Amino acid sequence: MGYKEIESRFSRNIDQFDLEHVDSFAALFVSEYEYEKHLSKRVALGHVRDTADYAIKTFLALEKSTSSYWEHYKSFDTWDRIIYDASSKWVVIVSEYGKIITSYSMHESIGALISKRQKLSDKISMKGEGDELRTKATAIRNRLEILYKR
Repeated sequence: MGYKEIESRFSRNIDQFDLEHVDSFAALFVSEYEYEKHLSKRVALGHVRDTADYAIKTFLALEKSTSSYWEHYKSFDTWDRIIYDASSKWVVIVSEYGKIITSYSMHESIGALISKRQKLSDKISMKGEGDELRTKATAIRNRLEILYKR
């Protein structure tokens, strides 16, 4: 599966996010269980306060993304994915189904992360992020900050 198709799926999934009901953010993840696990971990680490804060930081990372990487697997039965790197030191990783695998505060450089991931994948290519996704992320983040007074 190619980069453009994954990003297109992700964009369509984002369109389903109901901003008035921030708990629907969980539907953007590969599963509700994975979302709850990641949210609990981010709260425990003090990286986010709650669901609204997690959503805002995720969309801010997409908005500020300075680079994205397509991670491709042939050798393993695993998902291809896109890694969005934000200059804010937050990373969002999206599955080939356009669902968020994880979104977290990064404590290493993107180069170090990609270097580790290259050992697992068949190929990682640097890609540019589409303006449509960045524009969509900005609008969503702005609306979330108004709705949830952040």
